[in-house]
Amino acid sequence: MSRRDSQSAYRFGNLFILINDKGIIVINTIAHTLKHIAFKDLNIFIQPFDTNQKCVFVNNTYQISVPNYLLIFNAGFELIEKHPFPEALEIHHAFKDSRGHIWACSFKKGIFLYTAAQLRTLYYLKGKK
Repeated sequence: MSRRDSQSAYRFGNLFILINDKGIIVINTIAHTLKHIAFKDLNIFIQPFDTNQKCVFVNNTYQISVPNYLLIFNAGFELIEKHPFPEALEIHHAFKDSRGHIWACSFKKGIFLYTAAQLRTLYYLKGKK
């Protein structure tokens, strides 16, 4: 497998989750089902990546972090939240904690905290006076 074709695999009980630069594959070994979620169908366009993807199960959700995005799915693997990050930050991992805060980190730029209040705030005419 080349650097450009890297993928990660995760197991949560009877679920196997595979993530690569094209999308997510969820295999349920008890229900004998397979679900493919293409990033392009989620309007996510990412560059091919190495191992900068991560999946965790927390607060009854599956949180999948890929470069510059945090995707949160319910137990049926329906997308319930999508958090994009500016490309300039080069975010490689992100996580939403039990208080609703998002922690994001970058190898070059450090750690960022987006509080729940910041995430609920709507900004209008940003950068305009």
